[in-house]
Amino acid sequence: CVLGNPRDTADRALASQTANESRATSSRVIAARAFAMLSRDMSTDDTLPVEEAAIRDLLTSWAAAVRAKDLRAVLAQHAADISMFDVPPPLESRGLQAYENTWALFYSAQPEPVAFDIKRLDVVAGRDVAFAYALMQCAEIAADGRRVPLDFRLTVGLRKLDGRWTIVHEHHSVPAT
Repeated sequence: CVLGNPRDTADRALASQTANESRATSSRVIAARAFAMLSRDMSTDDTLPVEEAAIRDLLTSWAAAVRAKDLRAVLAQHAADISMFDVPPPLESRGLQAYENTWALFYSAQPEPVAFDIKRLDVVAGRDVAFAYALMQCAEIAADGRRVPLDFRLTVGLRKLDGRWTIVHEHHSVPAT
């Protein structure tokens, strides 16, 4: 029996272990582990809960600004080169001006009062990069004029720039029907 290269055997064993863990572990834990591998020395950083709380506050304030139609506050925490994937066209917007322009369409479809509610929010943060994902709800106007809730998903990528968390990417999606 030829065992082959011990490194290949170890790689196969690790791949098998990883596959087994993936099947037995929730997607949230998998995402957190992947992020931890990419972040610098996250396992010994006691400030991470503080960073996660800061991001949670940032996103909660952002959602409140959307509901208040305070466009200046909506844009305030976004990078100048923000990239956004959205549900209605354009599917991709690049840059703060293009991102700002998407809000006119959003508000034109929103009945009053504007809904932009975080139903569940999860945050994973390193020292200088983070992501958050949420289940959200807004509303739209049905053909008969009724207010209809619209559930959607939000994923946000953030970087710490000049000491403050900044949104560099947003991705909005709706379940396929």
